[in-house]
Amino acid sequence: MKILEVRPEQVICETNGKISTRPNSPYYSLRYFKYNNRRIAYTFSDKSFVRETYDDRIFNCWHDGRRIQLRQDLSERLAAAINHHEMYGNMREYQELFKTAFEEVPFWDILDLYLKHVKGVERTKEGFIVYDDFKIDYQGNAWIKPQHEIEDEKQEEWYSLCIVMQGTGHKFRTVEAKLPNEYGDMVPVNAITMTIISKIMFLLNPNLSDDAFTAQLSKNLLLKLMRIGGGET
Repeated sequence: MKILEVRPEQVICETNGKISTRPNSPYYSLRYFKYNNRRIAYTFSDKSFVRETYDDRIFNCWHDGRRIQLRQDLSERLAAAINHHEMYGNMREYQELFKTAFEEVPFWDILDLYLKHVKGVERTKEGFIVYDDFKIDYQGNAWIKPQHEIEDEKQEEWYSLCIVMQGTGHKFRTVEAKLPNEYGDMVPVNAITMTIISKIMFLLNPNLSDDAFTAQLSKNLLLKLMRIGGGET
């Protein structure tokens, strides 16, 4: 990659003969000018460091024995935290970002590990689709597809779904907030990760005697769930 021009708001680049532009933002400035368009790796201290994955703007981050994965929407704040540490020598910006992210960002590696071999679940850019009819978004909210025909067949509309955790789902959600990682070690996870997993597990094996849940389903969808596995009774 060759940088052709740097403007106040843009960086103009040439890659394999193709011209492209990127924002002149903390992330791209750090990546292009300090790391020569290689993956960013930065160490704040022995226990606090970040490593960019093979996917641009997605970082594995460690701090005081905890690990999270930051997605694209927080990459600019992370780059700003690196710049702050280089300028002032303290980790205040990184500590605040890590604390916020630990509470609000799902643990992607553990989610992927749990759902890797689970049938009936598909991960999309909007969330996890369960049996094509349900969705758990990345904030842990549950949604259901409209159960009647709509005029615009291309319309992607979802309605809010109320899930009252009972049975297996309730037991799963109330376990200690630690789950095994890819090495089998029990690691702490945040509430949003537990919420996403518990709601997915509930939808995969729903309590069909729960009137609060089944009242939101059409007859056809209820029969579909019964055919798939019957759910809890």
